[in-house]
Amino acid sequence: MLRSYLDDITNNGNVSSHRELIESLRGIAPHTIEVFGRSGDNLLYNCVMYALGLAQDPVFLYMLHELPSRIHPSTAFIQFLVDEGYFVKSISPDVGDLIAYHDNTRFRHIGIVVDDGRVRSKWGVGLLYEHAPLETPYSYGNAVCFFRPLQRGVVLDAFFEFAKSQ
Repeated sequence: MLRSYLDDITNNGNVSSHRELIESLRGIAPHTIEVFGRSGDNLLYNCVMYALGLAQDPVFLYMLHELPSRIHPSTAFIQFLVDEGYFVKSISPDVGDLIAYHDNTRFRHIGIVVDDGRVRSKWGVGLLYEHAPLETPYSYGNAVCFFRPLQRGVVLDAFFEFAKSQ
């Protein structure tokens, strides 16, 4: 039930209402989700950019600006990183590891493991959230896997290769 409500909230497009809507869910679907940031913050990045440390990277942002708009760091880029062997699976997730969500057919979302096994991730066009691993919108999938984080240079090189393959 919670995850379906979260889908509705993150898909409504009215980011300024997300904080209040998620807070109001506590009465009908208890959760531990914390909202970070405000709708007026510069949130022009997605979960992939956030989790891979690209959201504020000037080199990456310049590279992205020079590419056709169809080429961007989407969950297809996460699949590329897996397929090309960039990611190393983490058997025992630790702070800083990445958690990737999928539906057994493709990746749907990615976040960063923080203290106490919680996750920090960017949801859709919305805000940045800290949450339990499965306190996410239902559309992100029910399966997760963990990966060790990648160094900045590796991510940039991989994105360049990804862009050439598109």
